[in-house]
Order: sequence, then structure tokens, then C-alpha cells
Amino acid sequence: MLLSAGLDPAEFKGAKHARLADALRGASPQQAAKLVDDLLQTLRDAGAFNGEAEIPPQRVKYLRESFERAGVSLNTHGRLEIQVPSSASAPAPPSEGAVALRPGSIRPASQRSTEKSSLLAGPNAGHLPVTESLAGVATLAAIIGFPYVVIQSTDALWAQIIGSVLVVGAVLLGAVTIWRRWPLRVWAIVVCLAIAAWAVAIAGNSSSSTGSTNASPTRSSAPTAPASSSSKTSAPSPQLCPSNPPRSLALVVGVHQNQPAPTNLPEELSCLLSSAIANEADIAVVAVDGSPKIVKHLHVSLADIKSNDGRRQRKAAAAQEIVQGIREADADSDGSDLFAGVKLAADFVGGSGTIVIIDSGLPDTGVIDMTRPGMLTANAQQLALSVRADLTALHLEDIQVDLISFGYTSSPQPPLSPGQSDAVVNLWREVFTSAGATVVVDRSPRTDEPPDTAFTTRPVPVPMPRLSTSVPPSR
Repeated sequence: MLLSAGLDPAEFKGAKHARLADALRGASPQQAAKLVDDLLQTLRDAGAFNGEAEIPPQRVKYLRESFERAGVSLNTHGRLEIQVPSSASAPAPPSEGAVALRPGSIRPASQRSTEKSSLLAGPNAGHLPVTESLAGVATLAAIIGFPYVVIQSTDALWAQIIGSVLVVGAVLLGAVTIWRRWPLRVWAIVVCLAIAAWAVAIAGNSSSSTGSTNASPTRSSAPTAPASSSSKTSAPSPQLCPSNPPRSLALVVGVHQNQPAPTNLPEELSCLLSSAIANEADIAVVAVDGSPKIVKHLHVSLADIKSNDGRRQRKAAAAQEIVQGIREADADSDGSDLFAGVKLAADFVGGSGTIVIIDSGLPDTGVIDMTRPGMLTANAQQLALSVRADLTALHLEDIQVDLISFGYTSSPQPPLSPGQSDAVVNLWREVFTSAGATVVVDRSPRTDEPPDTAFTTRPVPVPMPRLSTSVPPSR
């Protein structure tokens, strides 16, 4: 076609429509007319104007629009019809298959150096104007941005994978739509993909939250005492992993004699600890001996970490640091003052938070001294009334106190019977409830070895049960 118009095909590069557009820009009116005539004849022979060809109808529509901008129109048979102003005299009709163009409709290349031909490609030819490109990119960013942020905030792997695939698909389709100037219905698909990604991310967040809330395993309602192998009475299942994570958490851990060392912590505690770390709570470890003290204080910030993997790694490292701090805590004084340790924890959480106590519940000094005669059989309510002033000073209102493994002992403390173990649990529950706390009891067994310490703690006297010596009368 270019050769028939007297043009060298080697001078024009690119796709077919791009070469034709460049040829029309640089051709003389006679050469341009010849090119258009040959093109139309080729299209007519291929049946482009009667729907028999494989050329998309949209392309033919673009071709008609291009000729109309040049001042001529194509009839239904693909032949040119000149648009003549009303003041002008009608020109002679063009001969069959010939091209008759309005004077000046094919302008010199110097006047059309910045224009793009849409002869074959219509509005899809050439590059998108800068202003339209920026507007399209801004729109795409607004559509995709929010779902992407929500996806990054979820810990559910399946939601990350599916959501990321949807976001990538929306980005690619949106970018092509901007570049190719596809119609608005394609943008609707992009929006649908973004909404689907957003919904998947929210579902992933919901499943992660539900999974963490229900992660606490079933507690044993009848644990075995370490020395007597007797069963304890059952108790309601505690809620160590609340739906609302604490803003502050204090772990009060006994490191004194007469009770198992805090070597293997209950699995239930890991859920509470993980939720507190995820909530960026202040966490402290209080070691209980004769002079309790805070041995570990940690505050984890996750706001500066953008990736889910990074947040998971930091939370895991923080949990390991707290557990290690509990295991490495040791006594530096004789005795066990549990009440003083709880006072330290209450002051730390500051009136709103959770206190977890891992201890035998048998202190030998302080406000409540269990080595005094009759403490294992004392009335819990009367005991709480006798120390009301000290309980008020704890300020436990709006604080949850979790009692873990109370009643479990180790040598040289004699083991408690199931009834005595229940008495210890009920006593401390009444004490902390009277102080205004919400008390949760976890009867998970602790059977580890006692702490390796040279500091001593006085054992609590354990009265022997009375045996009846009377013989029932024979029948």
C-alpha cells in the first residue's frame, strides 16, 4: 500500500496503524488520497462494512469518526461522502471507489506534529495525556489503597494470599484500563475486585480474632495433687484469654520454697500473654519471696512494623522474653509475702488491667500469714473483714485477678488434701473479691521441682484428718 502511493515502507516503523498514521502525516495530498483509497478498497473487499470480516465493529466505528474529523464521512458501503458547507456549490460526485477530500483536510505534517492518528485504533492509539494518566492513577490508588491496608493488618494466611491475588488483579486491570482507555464498565470490574479483597481481609481479621479468643484449651476440672494423688473438686472454667485484651498485665510468680518452680507455665497463660502483647500493653513480672520485687518490665510497640511477618516475630520475641524472665527469677530473701507482691502488681496495672498469680497460696509472712494456726480452716469472709483496711489499699476495683494452680506444693511443705486445697483457693478468692476484683480460678496442675534456692520459707502446718474409732453396732 505504501509502495503504491510512492512511499518507502522502510522509513516507517512500529505497528501497522502506527506506520500508516506516520505515512499520512508526512505524505502529500495526492499520496494521502491514494493511501486512503487503497485502505478503503481493502476493507470493502474484506467485508468490513457489512459485518462479514473479522475486524471488530468498534474499529470500523473509530475509522468513521476519524474521517468525520477530516471533513468527510463513510457511507454504509465504506465509500467517502464529502461534507460540503451550505454556502459552497456542490462538487461533482466522486467516481466509484475514488477518494474526494475537502481542500485542506489533509494538513501538512508541520501543522500536525503533535496529533495522533486514530484511523485504525481510534482513541486507543498513542499515549494517554499526562493529566488523564495522573487522574487515573489517583483513582486506582484510592480504590486499591484501603483493601491493601486491611490485608496487611490480618494474620490469617489464607486471607493474605486471596486478598493479595485480588489486589494484584485489580491493579493490573486498572493500569491497562488507564493506558488503553477502556470503558467505564471495566472500571466496575476493578472496583468489584477491590471490594472482594476488602471483604476477604475483614473475614481474615474476624477469623483470627475468633481463633485467638477460643484458643484456650479445655482445663482439667479434676487435677491431680502433686503429693497425695487426690482429685480436687471441680470449678467453673476460667477465662484467661478475654475478648478484650488488657491494657496492662502483671504476672505475680512465686519463687520461694514450698511450691513448684515456675518452669512449665500453663498453656492458658500464653493466650493471655499474646493478647496483651498484641494490644501493646505494659507487662511486668513480680517475683514473690520475703521481699517481692518487679524483675521484668516490658512494653512492646508494633506501630512501626508494617508487615505481618515482622509483627509476628516481634510478638513472639516479646512473649519469649517474658517467659524467660519468669523462669530466671529467683529468691533473694527468706519467706513468702504474697500480699505484698499483689500490692506491687496492683500499683503497676494502675486500676485497670489483669493480675495473674502463679503461687501455692501459702505465704508465711505479711498481711495474710498462712502459717498461723487454724488458717486452713478459717472462715474466708471473716478473714477478709479482719483485713478490710489492707484490702482497700490494694485498689483492685476494675481489675481481674487470675489464681493459677493455688494449693499445689513441694517439699518441705507437706501436701494438702483436696479439701484443704479448696480451702486455700476459696480463701484467696474471697479476699480479692472483697477488695473489688473480678477473680478467675485456674486449677491447672503444677508438678515441677521446687525452686533451687538457699532461702527458706516456713511450711504451713497441715492438720491430720480425724479418724473415727467407734464401731457401728452389728445388726
